[in-house]
Amino acid sequence: MTPGGPPVEGGRWDVTRLDTNKTNTSYPTVFEEELEEGDYRIAFRIGRIERAIDVSVTQSEPATGEIVLDAGVVSIEVAYQEGAPKIDDAAIRLETAQTNADTQYGTYDAVVPAGPATVYVRSGRTEQTFNIDVIAGEAMARTFVLPAGRVAATSTFTPGGEAVPDARYRVLEAQASLTGDRKLLDTQYGKADVILPPGDYLMEVTSGRAVGEASFTVSQNGLTEIVVAMDAGVVAVSAPGARRIDILSAPSALTGKQDNLQVAYDQNMQLILNSGTYIAKAEIGEDKTIVEKEFTITAGQRTDVTLP
Repeated sequence: MTPGGPPVEGGRWDVTRLDTNKTNTSYPTVFEEELEEGDYRIAFRIGRIERAIDVSVTQSEPATGEIVLDAGVVSIEVAYQEGAPKIDDAAIRLETAQTNADTQYGTYDAVVPAGPATVYVRSGRTEQTFNIDVIAGEAMARTFVLPAGRVAATSTFTPGGEAVPDARYRVLEAQASLTGDRKLLDTQYGKADVILPPGDYLMEVTSGRAVGEASFTVSQNGLTEIVVAMDAGVVAVSAPGARRIDILSAPSALTGKQDNLQVAYDQNMQLILNSGTYIAKAEIGEDKTIVEKEFTITAGQRTDVTLP
């Protein structure tokens, strides 16, 4: 690591004869080997550091030399607070002016060139940057605290009611843009379990054509548990002989426009909808007779509709 320091273990030696460009590789702690007379480049590599010297081998005297890495040993872990266990899946990336960035997970252990280095750590949707100074010949062990918390979300049809199946969870920034859009941070299915920086967010849940949402706040090293009540129920439509079934929104009071919410090319369909009034429409038989019926969804209940 430094001039006159102890040998470095765990590296690779590449010995290249310069007139033939032939290279031999070995892995001893100290390189000692009989070589034919000639000029050689002896390189030592460990991690992302490589240093080399040129030597001339003659019969009259042995060739000697010392490769100085000018480096230190760095060990980095990440936790959510001082004294807490390390984050096993944290991504730790280290970058210096002399080496390309490399990423390790849970614990970063490497020989690093002496001088300033930048450490990027990430867990879930939380990222942080730290700066360190590596001293040649010294070992550095650091634990960085990542400001983050966790949110765990589930959903029900009604407050305290039955769980909603096949739900999609989207974590959005709380603050909307001028156009009303919110930045999407993460998407999960079935339930949500997300690591986030402390702050305010919006959880949007969809299942079928039902949508629910809840605002929440993440605190440093805290667990926020939320249950999104979807205000939704289930419609089951049966239309014997149908070629197609459509579920439509009720006509708009202003324009009369209806949105087509779901189509099934079958005689039966089932769909989760927010509470409200809808239209079930079916195309039946070879003559494509159109029949429809209005129905109402009540949160937490199943509505059966038969057409005609």
